[in-house]
Amino acid sequence: MTMRHGNEKTEFETGAHRDTDEGKGKPSLISPVLIHRLGVLLAKGAKHYGADNWTKGMPFRRTLDSIVRHTFLELAGDTAEDHAAAIAFGAMCLMHFQEGIKNGSLPASLDDRNPELKKILPSILTSPASEPTIEPIRIKCIFCDCKPTIAEWDKAGKCPVCRGAYDYARAQRDAKDSDNGQV
Repeated sequence: MTMRHGNEKTEFETGAHRDTDEGKGKPSLISPVLIHRLGVLLAKGAKHYGADNWTKGMPFRRTLDSIVRHTFLELAGDTAEDHAAAIAFGAMCLMHFQEGIKNGSLPASLDDRNPELKKILPSILTSPASEPTIEPIRIKCIFCDCKPTIAEWDKAGKCPVCRGAYDYARAQRDAKDSDNGQV
């Protein structure tokens, strides 16, 4: 077995030398809470499915569906399971499967994501949500043919323009006739 050495070294204040850790990640920054809760979840899964069952690979969509379900349950405040750990497990699986496909240890067929989504996501994720357009309801006055909004009619049902009294039965007939193209 040989030791791999990089070209760049770091010297510490003690005089010790080490290869640079540039590009190697910082696992020391991973929360111990994540490691513990994920470990508890993995132990439960190992009892039920076998210790390394998940490493055999699963379709991406199956994994993503689970992440989405657990995300909604977490958002809803459900405490029946450790949904945050389940989300982390799903993310870990996806990363493992992606690496496995890249290095040839897992079949590319596991990646069953929908590439067509890439076409619509930019417009969904970058455009502001459109406000619903609410059109006011207008009621035609049978006396003067004006069409004030329902809020403009007074409580007694009088037209704000001619003060004619609103006749509900007549308005219903007129509405029915206009739906049939008769008005």
